[in-house]
Amino acid sequence: MISSEGYVRYTWVSTQILPLMFVLGTGVVTTYLYFATTIEMKLTVTCLTMVTRIGAIKTCYRNKWNDEVGSDQFDVHLLMHYITRGRISNVEIFHAGQGFQLGRYPLHFHNSGNQPDSYISNNAIYDTFNRAVTMHGVWNATIEWNVAYNCMGHNYFIEDAVEEDLLIQYNLAVKTKQSFSLLASDQKAAAFWITNAYNTIQHNHAAGGAQVGFWPPESGHSNADCPPIVRSHCPVFTPVKRWYNNTAHDMGLYGFWIFSQVEHYRFNPSTSDCRPTWPPGNGLFENGKFWNCLRGAEIADSGDNVKLKNFIAASHSCNNGILCVSH
Repeated sequence: MISSEGYVRYTWVSTQILPLMFVLGTGVVTTYLYFATTIEMKLTVTCLTMVTRIGAIKTCYRNKWNDEVGSDQFDVHLLMHYITRGRISNVEIFHAGQGFQLGRYPLHFHNSGNQPDSYISNNAIYDTFNRAVTMHGVWNATIEWNVAYNCMGHNYFIEDAVEEDLLIQYNLAVKTKQSFSLLASDQKAAAFWITNAYNTIQHNHAAGGAQVGFWPPESGHSNADCPPIVRSHCPVFTPVKRWYNNTAHDMGLYGFWIFSQVEHYRFNPSTSDCRPTWPPGNGLFENGKFWNCLRGAEIADSGDNVKLKNFIAASHSCNNGILCVSH
C-alpha cells in the first residue's frame, strides 16, 4: 500500500509488493524550502501481508439494504482481558471489530493494569469497523511498528484517559476514516487519539485521513477509576511525558489539534491532579512535521506552559500553518 503525497489528498494505492512492514521515505520525494528549512514530502510504502491472519470477509449483506462496506460491520475482535502478560506480533488482522459496539476492537488491551512485559508490535490492521489498537485500563505496555489502514474511528485509541506510561512509537495510520457508529468524537476521527498526555508518543506517522492526525487531551475527566494505579482523574491537567518527532500529512482537518469537546475544560498541564499549579507541568510537544492538511497544527484554547517546539507546517489549504486560538 502506498499513501498519498504532494497535493492529492485522500489518494491511496493498495498493493502488496514489499516484504517489510513500512518504510518512511521510499518513493517519490518532493522537497520544499520554507524560511531556510527544508521539508521533504515523501511517500509511505507499506506491506499488509503477514503469515498469521485473523479476519473474514462476509458477503451476506453485500448489495443489500444499507450496504456501505459490503458487511454488517460485525466481525472478529481480539480482547486481552485481565491478563498477566500479552504479546501479539506479526499478525494480519482484517475486516475486524464491530461497529455500534463499545469494547469490540480489532486489538484490545482491556483492564489489565500494569503490563511492562506486554506489547502489540509489527501487526498489519486494515479494513476495520471499530478502530485498530485500543489501550484500555493498561499501563506501561508497548505499541510499536504497527500499520493501520482504512480503519474506521480513532485508530490508536487511549480509551479512558487514565492510561499512562505507555510507549507508542513507530506506528503508521493511513486512510483514517470517520465513523458515525462509535463515539461522537469519531465523527472527527484521529489517527492517534491521546486522551492522556503522560505517555511516550514518538516517531509515529499519520498519512492521509478524513479528519485529524494527532489529537492530545480533550477530556475533562477520566472515564474509569482503577485504584491504586489511577493517579490522573482529570487528564486535561496531566503533564506531557514525551511527544516527539511525529508526522501527519494529507489530513482533512488538522495534523495536530489541541481541543477539548467538554465545555469549560482546556488542556492545562499541572503538577497536581484536577487543579492548575504554578509552576505548571510539562506541556512540551516537540519536532512535529505536518503538510498538505487543512491546517498543520492548532491549539484551540489552552492553559499555561503548552509549547510547540520545532514544529514545521507547510502547504496547507488554510494559510495558517500553526494557529493558536483563545476563546
